[in-house]
Amino acid sequence: MERKVISRNVITSILLQLVTIVSGFVVPKIILLKFGSEVNGLVSSINQFLSYITLLEGGVGGVMRAALYKPLREKQMDRVNGIIVAAESFFRKIALIYVVYVVILAFLYPQFVTTGFSDTYSFLLI
Repeated sequence: MERKVISRNVITSILLQLVTIVSGFVVPKIILLKFGSEVNGLVSSINQFLSYITLLEGGVGGVMRAALYKPLREKQMDRVNGIIVAAESFFRKIALIYVVYVVILAFLYPQFVTTGFSDTYSFLLI
């Protein structure tokens, strides 16, 4: 049973990586063909700005998952609950910071970057 779960997790992780790689090549090409290079540039710069905020997570998700292995194996539910509560608290704070960052970016980005699109279009795209 354990071997089956592990192999399913490995296969799922590999599939996720493959889909991510393929979409990284396909989506920009579709955007270029359907919307043009200006929209592609706008989408790319917005994605870059939004990816900066992922630095706040700083690998904490992986650390928390790793911290769960031993307590789950030993069925120490108090420790598991403590880790989950700490993770939930941390990620709620990150989510709040992310929402505030996106709203600020949505208002400021169109003011500083000149595109051939309306400020509303850029705001909604962000």
